[in-house]
Amino acid sequence: MSSDSLEVTIGGQKLFLRGEDTADLREHVAQVNKTIAEITGPGGEVNVRVALLAALNLAETLAAERRKNLQLLQNIRARAVHISDCIDRIPR
Repeated sequence: MSSDSLEVTIGGQKLFLRGEDTADLREHVAQVNKTIAEITGPGGEVNVRVALLAALNLAETLAAERRKNLQLLQNIRARAVHISDCIDRIPR
């Protein structure tokens, strides 16, 4: 497994990132830049405060997705138990 290096621009700052999947990295960079643009508006100044707000926004989005995934997993487990119980009740 080799890590590829990728030059990106986040909030006007050039960075070199290394990762297994540059397509994923590009997607993440695009999401961060989109979040920054939502905070600053067109042509807005990017500073530490903006970067922290973007990080907080993305962390909140991630937490919400994790909660949704947990709820889905709980629903799947409950359905699996129900199906298993139904199968157990079938006369053999």
